[in-house]
Amino acid sequence: MKSPGKLLIYSLLIFLCPGYVHARSIYKWTDAEGNVHYGEKPPAGGATEVRIRDRGGVEPVEAQPDSSRRVKQTDAKVQRDKMIKAMEGDRLARQAQKLKKKDQQDNLNRQCVQARDTLRRYRRATSLYRLDKEGNRKAVPEAVKQQETTRLQAEIKKWCK
Repeated sequence: MKSPGKLLIYSLLIFLCPGYVHARSIYKWTDAEGNVHYGEKPPAGGATEVRIRDRGGVEPVEAQPDSSRRVKQTDAKVQRDKMIKAMEGDRLARQAQKLKKKDQQDNLNRQCVQARDTLRRYRRATSLYRLDKEGNRKAVPEAVKQQETTRLQAEIKKWCK
């Protein structure tokens, strides 16, 4: 989540821009810390020229046909509003990506805990039992117990990083 200071700086930059925004190009770049920036002047390291979509978000200028490059933006307020929507769309996309990554990590952690717990129970048990169709317990041979233990150890290596 962005700090309030960064949000204030972005807001000031957007609202204090001169009224002649419609003739300028807009660039998007990511700094060394992974923060996405927008501006009229690209940094020396390189940036991508973007066009703000009508429904929010941005797209690279190279992906547009030549006729769409000549979009007339006569109202500076409309341009600023579109910039804000684009920044918000990017922020929401990054937030969704973080949530997806967190969910994947939580799933791996859950599988890891479950595999470790099952392995611990297998090691403590003197013998393993499985239920047959009638619900009676049948002893599992020692070789099968060893195979299951080996399988669980492989799962722990896979999931517990």
